[in-house]
Amino acid sequence: METGELEVYIKKEGQRQGMLIKDFAITDGSSFGELALMYKKPRAATVVAKLPTCLWVLGRTEFHMINTYFRMFRMEENITLVGNVVVQGKYLREIFTELELEHVAMSLERDT
Repeated sequence: METGELEVYIKKEGQRQGMLIKDFAITDGSSFGELALMYKKPRAATVVAKLPTCLWVLGRTEFHMINTYFRMFRMEENITLVGNVVVQGKYLREIFTELELEHVAMSLERDT
């Protein structure tokens, strides 16, 4: 969301109308709807504009294209990182095959 403010309503099973989630609003710079994009899940809530609002919309196909691009980019970075590790005076890229470097790179997890 670029600007504005959204209220969040959640409808429980058997209810006709959603209940407002008090003390929770989506504001400038926030995002929502990721689960639907990633896992094709039905929406978990309804959002209603409380103020004039400007939203950016991203379709499922575009989301997956962007996600795939960055996953590939991260993988290439990780392969380079692993390949530049020196063990007993040799770079791992000189010791391992490309496939072995990919397997090591796939097992890396980012932690901040």
